[in-house]
Amino acid sequence: MEADLILAGGSVLTGDTKHSGATAVAVVGDRIVYVGNDEEALARRAPDTRVVGMQGKTLLPGLIESHCHIMGWGSAVLGLNLGEATSIREIVDMVRDKAAGVEPGTWIRGRGYNQLHLQEGRHPHRWDLDEATARHPVVLTRCCGHIQAVNSRALAEAGLQDASPDPSGGAMDRDDSGRITGVLRETACEPVKEAAAPAEEQRREWYVTGCRDLVRWGITSAHDMGREGTVAEAARWHRCEELPLRVFAAVPPEEMDELWTEGSRLRFLQGDRYFRTGHMKVFADGSSSGPTAATREPYACDPADSGIEVTSQQEIIDSFIRANRMGFSLTAHAVGDRGIEMVLNGQEAALGDRPRRGVARGYSRVPRHRIEHCAMAFSDLRERIRGMSIVPVGQAIFLHDYGDNYIGDYGSERAAAMFPLRSLLKAGIPVALSSDAPVSHPNPLAGMAAACTRRTRGGTVLGPKERISWSEAVKCYTAHGAYAEYAEDIKGSIAVGKLADFALLDTPLAEIDGDGIGGCSVDMTVIGGRVVYEKGD
Repeated sequence: MEADLILAGGSVLTGDTKHSGATAVAVVGDRIVYVGNDEEALARRAPDTRVVGMQGKTLLPGLIESHCHIMGWGSAVLGLNLGEATSIREIVDMVRDKAAGVEPGTWIRGRGYNQLHLQEGRHPHRWDLDEATARHPVVLTRCCGHIQAVNSRALAEAGLQDASPDPSGGAMDRDDSGRITGVLRETACEPVKEAAAPAEEQRREWYVTGCRDLVRWGITSAHDMGREGTVAEAARWHRCEELPLRVFAAVPPEEMDELWTEGSRLRFLQGDRYFRTGHMKVFADGSSSGPTAATREPYACDPADSGIEVTSQQEIIDSFIRANRMGFSLTAHAVGDRGIEMVLNGQEAALGDRPRRGVARGYSRVPRHRIEHCAMAFSDLRERIRGMSIVPVGQAIFLHDYGDNYIGDYGSERAAAMFPLRSLLKAGIPVALSSDAPVSHPNPLAGMAAACTRRTRGGTVLGPKERISWSEAVKCYTAHGAYAEYAEDIKGSIAVGKLADFALLDTPLAEIDGDGIGGCSVDMTVIGGRVVYEKGD
């Protein structure tokens, strides 16, 4: 059989024990037809075959980003990036410069600041941002995505006044006089989000940009866990733009009754190999680094605080039972041990309610419920996770990016036990890994390095017993990601008959270890047999 694409002369990490030691693959259409040695692969060459000489480099299965926000990443790529800001003064100057180039009344958006990395050691206040501009509403989102800093114009646009009460599941910081400082937490951000809602043209640009950028990092599939706009809208853009990235899109509870197409209600696992609907998702608690995660014991940094329950226990149960009856598998954002416990209670209630209905033909009827983040999955919770066959989706990269903060916020012992990857794998729990981009950078190789070293930005190793090998980290970014989206039959490893999704690294396999994987880069990304990214393009 003549091949359309051949990659030869490399080290192929197949993830399939039948083909260990392979040096080449051959592809026809969007499928792998051969995995093995160079000679037999090249025997399939035809005049029009593209042959990629890998020059001893390492070929991985396509990497699966199991929890990200595609539109959020696109907006971060195109917007005001505050991730490297070192002071509020610097942020104010960046906002002022941005405002000078747009019409009065235009929303100024920025993302990525971390108050703990600013000289002032606090969030920007409304009065800081008023200094930058009073003619534009300003909304700056903290790196975690759960806290916003806004100016007075933005508060006014959102209808928020000093007398406005805190909403359920959220809080507004206030000064000693009771005035809102402009720092909004969790659900308190919603009025500003509604006021600043971008038009469809802007949303589409963010989505398309995010999809096209992610493939640069060897990512061939992404689980999109929340967005501006609807799932059906993103599916339409994906089809119209013929985007190369494969997307598995979580559904918020308010969209379960939306129409996929006219006359057809949204269903679980609906779509094709490039865009499918995923689990129904709710939020149980806040962020790990805010910190606003719901914990069973108070924070080390504040004995009076143990986080925010964004959604009540009964609301989680009700949403999960309803989604389960509609045939959806279930997931929730849950960081703290109290948040995880609430989600497990909800998933348990749904499992006991009635069997799932309407699951797409050909897929397991055993629900692979998930928990997003699942950071404080301590031993009692791991036992429940294993017993219910739940897939946790963690972010080892957070240990690097925010681990130093965890020590101060939660205490050294609790911080060291966060994202317990070794314990999860040892218990037979197929944990998948991700970045939660734009919360952290989507580069999966950096995420693998963090899983292997557990080294913080400041150099502390958090919980060395929870480190995993780099080959295990690869599996968490491939096979386990595929399992988490009911797609292990067509992706997650390099095997004959599976989709031709690959990431070619710039480094020979023998030179890669857990400490060095983060220093590697991606030379080429292949999706469905098409080269969608080459370094230097």
